[in-house]
Amino acid sequence: MAGGRARSVTERERALHLLQRIERENLYASLILIGESGFVRTLVLGVLRWRSRLDFVIASLAKRSINQLDASVVEVLRLGLYQLLYMDAAPYAVVNEMVELTPKRARGFANAVLRSATRAKPPEPQDLPTRTAHPAWLIERWTRMYGAERAARIAEANQELSYPDVLSLGGAAPPDAVPSELVPELFRLHGSSAELDRGQFYPMDEGSAVVAAIARAAGDRVLDLAAAPGGKAIYMAHQGARVVANDVSLTRLLPLRERGVPLVVGDGTKPPFA
Repeated sequence: MAGGRARSVTERERALHLLQRIERENLYASLILIGESGFVRTLVLGVLRWRSRLDFVIASLAKRSINQLDASVVEVLRLGLYQLLYMDAAPYAVVNEMVELTPKRARGFANAVLRSATRAKPPEPQDLPTRTAHPAWLIERWTRMYGAERAARIAEANQELSYPDVLSLGGAAPPDAVPSELVPELFRLHGSSAELDRGQFYPMDEGSAVVAAIARAAGDRVLDLAAAPGGKAIYMAHQGARVVANDVSLTRLLPLRERGVPLVVGDGTKPPFA
């Protein structure tokens, strides 16, 4: 309404909007979550981390294939079920707000699915990929390499929560952060220190930072064939290497442009350089 006060957007609504953007625009969560609140980050990353298991629960409670459901309704149900199953959230608040965020034509359906999850424990997936929300091909590879028992332990460990890591680009340490023992410029965040200046800090997990450090030590000229979202390329460039960042997606490469890294759009399986 002209002259009226704009309606404030709740954190759950913000999380839903971001999840829809990630799905629609094929974006990296780590990039669009910069500057978001801790609660929004928890919701978005939680849904993405447990997505395949959440879809199993949705299909079980709805008694139909996930592909038969409207995509906008599925995203609401994922977000609602994540809160009900994995967070200490008041069920009535979750159900009420998520139903309000559902398209009107499907609110009765969303209400029934979410309320059924509050009355009884949803069915447990029997297969390891769905239970741990990992792609089947990855579980199969780990099983061949390490055996079934160890593959299961790896997948379960992958889903354990940890504090995020950031790469310091300005030399300063974030407040209340713990330095990495493997990469000096990397820090593990705690609490409110997750809200940081994007120009001085870049989100990057320790595993990627270690790979980047090894690659940088091998030489000064680097072609990163699958560079997006850009953490390893940024680290190597920050360390003085001449880096060219290649990826099949221009959209995913764009955040690197502001860092001054030369960009090439190409298929990494068919390298653009000899």
